[in-house]
Amino acid sequence: MAASLSLTAELAAGLVTGVDLWKNMQNTIFSLLSIVNLFTLARRIEGRIGSEHLVPSKDVET
Repeated sequence: MAASLSLTAELAAGLVTGVDLWKNMQNTIFSLLSIVNLFTLARRIEGRIGSEHLVPSKDVET
């Protein structure tokens, strides 16, 4: 009986540890996705700002 209680306690502790690891992994994945989204947004903004400078203005005589 004591062995089964010990096994149950170990399984419960392992389950809690597994849940903690899963939550940490999810947080890591979401953080990486957020960083990728920020870089993508920055590139889009840079592309829009940069393209304005590459196109000559119609007011400027060549």
